[in-house]
Formats: sequence, structure tokens, C-alpha cells
Amino acid sequence: MEKANQQSIIIAAIILGAMLLIGIFGGAYLFTDNDSPIVQDDRLIIVTGEGESEAAPDTAILQVIVTTKLTEGPQESQDKNADITQKVIDNIKVLDIPDEDIKTSEYYMRKSFDRVQEFDGWVTTHRLSVTVPIEKAPSVLSNAVVGDEVTFPSGSLIIENDVDIKEAARKKALENAQKKAEEIAAQSGLKLGEIKDITEGDTRGAGYPIASERGGGGGAVEIQPGTYKMTTDITVAYEVN
Repeated sequence: MEKANQQSIIIAAIILGAMLLIGIFGGAYLFTDNDSPIVQDDRLIIVTGEGESEAAPDTAILQVIVTTKLTEGPQESQDKNADITQKVIDNIKVLDIPDEDIKTSEYYMRKSFDRVQEFDGWVTTHRLSVTVPIEKAPSVLSNAVVGDEVTFPSGSLIIENDVDIKEAARKKALENAQKKAEEIAAQSGLKLGEIKDITEGDTRGAGYPIASERGGGGGAVEIQPGTYKMTTDITVAYEVN
């Protein structure tokens, strides 16, 4: 009985070893644009292509902050802030900017202390995010200046409908992947075949930033639109012969 068990173990080991050998030597090679060949079930070349597209932005997202500081009390600070913020909003609406494009993105109140850590007032901050057509951005910023309490710490220029620029970036990424695959196939003495799989990675948009401006200066605000960039990467698996 013990001898039979030993024979069974030996036979199982032989079968397992044969399966491993078949798995190792029976597979085909996978070539990538940055790795050494590895064993796979299919004969493939896998590459990642990058693409970038640019276009002029058409939309501005503006950040407008109203900050008030009073020593009388928290309610007085809030009331003054609310009055100034309402004036800012009314001045922006005059330019036919709808309510849904003027949103509160941040609101808070805090105690303020001087350099020797003595209480010196209540500070209320109200941040508005205003989305407008780019041609109206200078007028919106100018109209929002109702006093030194108003500042413009940041903003960005984007493309509201970015379908076309995304498609252009995707096309360039596919062309880049095709070129890489052809080069690898030629260097390896192989012929490129059909596409077996396509995976799109992250698509990233970079808006043009608007420099910080402080209220109270008067005059029109100048904005240089620059360009909006969209980048993407696509991984493609090609069959090779």
C-alpha cells in the first residue's frame, strides 16, 4: 500500500513537471515599448501612446472673495459682509450672468489676533465662484470691485465643451501608439497584425490661470486667454506575426 502511494506521488510529480514545461516553453512572447519580452498566451506587442491637443479657451471661472473685519462683534462682521457680497452679485448680474453661474464656494468667520496675540476683530470671508463667457470676464471683474474688501485671488480659463479637443488628443495618442508598435515590430523582425485591445488612460485638461488681482484699483481688467491643453494616453495591444 505504501509503495503504491509512493508511485502515485512520483507520477503526479512527473505530470506537474510536464505541465510546467509546457507552460514555460509553449507560450508566446509579449513585447512592450519599455519592458523585456515575457511569456504570454498570445503573441502581442503592447504600447502606450500619448497625445496632446490645444485650443483657445471660451469660459472663465473666476474666484471673487469678500472679506470684512469688525471689532464690534460677529454679527456686525457678517452683516457688513452680506451687504458687500450682495452689491458684488448685483453688479455681476447686470451683465446678464444667470444665478446658477454665481455660487458660494466657501464661507466662514473667525477671530482675528494681532502680532502680540491680542484679539483685534471678527473676520468674515465669503468666496464666490463665477462662471462666465471669456469675453465677459474683464467686465465681471471690474463690476465686482465695490471696495477694498473685494479681492480676486485666482481663476482659470477652460473650454466648456471639450469634446472636440478630447477627440483630437485621442487621435494623436492612437497615432503615437501605432508608430511605436511599428518600430518595435520592425526591430524585432515581426509583422504587425490586428489590434486586439485598446485601453484609454487618464485625460487631463490644463486651463490657463488668471493672475491674482486686488479690488479698489479701478480701470478695466485685462485677461490674456492663452491656450487650453488636453492630454491623454492610450494603451494598444497589437497581434504580431
